Amino acid sequence: MKKPLRDYPLKWKDKHNIYSNDIEGEIWLTFENLSGVKYLESIIKKRVNSKYFKHLTNSVISNINDAKGAQQIQVLKDEDVSGIIDEAQNIILQAKDIYFAARSLPLLSKPILLFYCFEKLAELLYFMSYKKTKYRHGLEYDKQTHVITICKNGLFANLHNSQSTDPFYQNEPKIKLEDIIMCGPINQLELDTQAYYEFTHQVKTVNNDNTEMISLTELDREFIFLYGLSILARYNVKDWSRILSGIDNPLSNNIKVINHLRTYLRTVGLLYPNLILSEIYLMKLSIYFPMKLMSTEFEDYDDKVL
Repeated sequence: MKKPLRDYPLKWKDKHNIYSNDIEGEIWLTFENLSGVKYLESIIKKRVNSKYFKHLTNSVISNINDAKGAQQIQVLKDEDVSGIIDEAQNIILQAKDIYFAARSLPLLSKPILLFYCFEKLAELLYFMSYKKTKYRHGLEYDKQTHVITICKNGLFANLHNSQSTDPFYQNEPKIKLEDIIMCGPINQLELDTQAYYEFTHQVKTVNNDNTEMISLTELDREFIFLYGLSILARYNVKDWSRILSGIDNPLSNNIKVINHLRTYLRTVGLLYPNLILSEIYLMKLSIYFPMKLMSTEFEDYDDKVL
């Protein structure tokens, strides 16, 4: 049985609705607006000086910097912000270009390009949280077993540290791609509703020596999911084609998993950028088309908040 949403603690106290008949376009327009130099600098400074951010980074650093083999990190401060603006601005514009280039691709190729966009947005959130360090993407995919290893260092760890205090990746857990798909909702409406709350997905690891349950945020889940698909599409294109056609299903004994995969991929294409924006602004940005008959909703609507 699902836990009632009212039982989830709110992640942020603030929420802002954006009314639009083009959700996808509005998300990327918000990113483009964010790329303005002075505005971007003000948003980053507002983020790093917030109580939420200070609590987050203090907890992360205390958990990580004493851990054996962990990548040492330093929190971003006001005086560091001006030095990252150009790179952050370029990342935003690149992510938008890559996203729309991937938009029209068939599913056979789409995960490759779309994951590049996800990597860019993960970098963006990380740059707005900690001082830049060298890193790889921080995940490994076993093409025979379809198991993903989460490394203790790398871009995934950086993304996770920018929005969660749970250092579960320090044990380098291994997770089946199927379990990433099946551990939570796959439709956009339900996930978008839950994303305003501080909730996680419970996933069972398949480590030989230490099987346990770990908790993934929805951002974690979507990044890992698309990474797995991108590896399949890039390095196992024949197998990936057979999976999509239904000839083979090495991911699962459940024949519906491929259907769920398609649905979830469609969902993450919109939800992941939206979640990154919400993390940047530290408020739930709900972008949707209101019913035209809901005239009272427009009485208090302010379209110039951001």
